[in-house]
Amino acid sequence: MKKLVVIVVTLLLAMPVMFGKTLKESNTPSGVSKKETKGTRMARIESEATTPSAEAEDSFKANIGSAPDVKWSHSAALDVATYSKNNTETQAIFDFSGKLIGTSTLQKFSDLPKSAQNRITRQYKDYTIGEVIHLTYLGSLAPDFVLSGNLYNNPSNYFVDLKKGARMLVIEVTPDGETNLFSEK
Repeated sequence: MKKLVVIVVTLLLAMPVMFGKTLKESNTPSGVSKKETKGTRMARIESEATTPSAEAEDSFKANIGSAPDVKWSHSAALDVATYSKNNTETQAIFDFSGKLIGTSTLQKFSDLPKSAQNRITRQYKDYTIGEVIHLTYLGSLAPDFVLSGNLYNNPSNYFVDLKKGARMLVIEVTPDGETNLFSEK
């Protein structure tokens, strides 16, 4: 599940950059330098702090309600609540002011639209299918915004991890079954 947090947080960390702001400029608590690399920021995201801001806790209660066994992870930029919803592990992601940004859930490959399943298994037949994440963005960005250098025009998409040797791909899948290469390592 930690990998899921890292992927979602990577996606969400790009949002301040879309508006021409760095994390430091967007009024986050001190400690994140403009000169830090993406990898360094990710190391900070994976901190062991488990105490969310009071605003994030209030927002969780207002937007999601009560959930047993909520586990929090915290960074300078985000609070992430991991909880169970309908027997599925779900994450709610909050910005530094406690506003709910979005939710993510781990899904099965079979949950994708059939056309996307067929396209991925045909086009990437030599790849191993990893995690499938359903990300629902709840923020207030305008349609067709750029996320991590990619056009992101649907507030509710799937992201599929694929691996072949050292090569890793993330495929974005829209609810209507369209597929796009989202990132590549």
